[in-house]
Amino acid sequence: MPTITLKAATKHYGKPDAPAINALDLFIEDGEFMCLLGPSGCGKTTTLRLIAGLENLSGGSLHLDSKPVDVPDHGHFVSPDKRKLGLVFQSYALWPHLSVRRNVEFGLRLQKKPKAEIQHATEAVMQTLGILDYAERYPSELSGGQQQRVALARMLVVNPGILLMDEPLSNLDARLRLQMRTELQRIHQQYQSTLVFVTHDQWEAMALATRIAVMHEGIIQQVGTPTDIYERPANRFVAEFIGSPPINMVELDHADADFKQALFQLLGEKVVQQTAAIGIRPEHIQVTNSTKAGTLGAIVLSEIPTGGQSICELACGNHNLLMTTSRASGLVPGTTVRIAIAVDALNCFDRQGQRISIASELQNSGSTLSQSGTNWQSASLPAHNTPYHSTQSTTL
Repeated sequence: MPTITLKAATKHYGKPDAPAINALDLFIEDGEFMCLLGPSGCGKTTTLRLIAGLENLSGGSLHLDSKPVDVPDHGHFVSPDKRKLGLVFQSYALWPHLSVRRNVEFGLRLQKKPKAEIQHATEAVMQTLGILDYAERYPSELSGGQQQRVALARMLVVNPGILLMDEPLSNLDARLRLQMRTELQRIHQQYQSTLVFVTHDQWEAMALATRIAVMHEGIIQQVGTPTDIYERPANRFVAEFIGSPPINMVELDHADADFKQALFQLLGEKVVQQTAAIGIRPEHIQVTNSTKAGTLGAIVLSEIPTGGQSICELACGNHNLLMTTSRASGLVPGTTVRIAIAVDALNCFDRQGQRISIASELQNSGSTLSQSGTNWQSASLPAHNTPYHSTQSTTL
């Protein structure tokens, strides 16, 4: 299966000073499930369309399986039909006047494959996706999930080396989205194609991707595994874009004396002096019985049960912090508690918004990273609050 390589890829629409994507470098490995993630207008769909050949690069280069397919400086461009890839649009783009069978056969008929081969390949892929019973129906007679499967079948039947998907699940309800995520994972494992998936849904990306490229204003902010992106965001944009509830971001210029003193106790003076903002994930805050240095007093403002967890809002000095618990905390609004922070899960950012590595400073200050990846600065915790334990070690 092919790799995809974008080098200094740039695309602008008439305004060179306002590119849709700007000097983008991205390597997508053979058989990888890559998600392009970001808010609307960040350039992720433009990137997908460039890979598909539906748009031409303004600068840079694009290689598929190490072969150049778009190099504007050399006047080289390979048309979409010769790139051996499949594309699923957000709208599915099914032919309304053709049956499911004829929609799925469409690509093979264009390739003028033998009739027996078309029938065998079509029925095999429809069987795989569970739509063989609907073969003689028309798209208007299908549910959204069934139409999605037809669009996938039409793409898969031509056996492309690269599968491109532009927010294909956005028109489905929550239950169908979950079902189709599982289906996409199974399809990727079965066909082993290189898959590029565009989405603005962070949980969709976290659930599906082997790697994620987070984009903002036409620039890739970070490429990494879902764990890397979540636990070690490269900058403030990534930290604040990923996570629900969102990360607590504390500006140190506005932090009160107690909060700063706690940070000095946890991180040391050198780290704090470099740091402009601290990011604290809600699950890395816990109520504690301890009163030792590094813990903080807080007032409970509210608790919102969400089924699998509860979200508590706490007033800590002049900051409001969100904390999640695995079940109802039993905390009463208006009461005062003490909280502990998982020190080695903190995210520190400088004044340019870039991540600051604090692992060596923690080791020098004697705050040894725990094997679970979570070093709680606290004593015993109440029975209703179980400390968070990561499944793998965290290196900051």
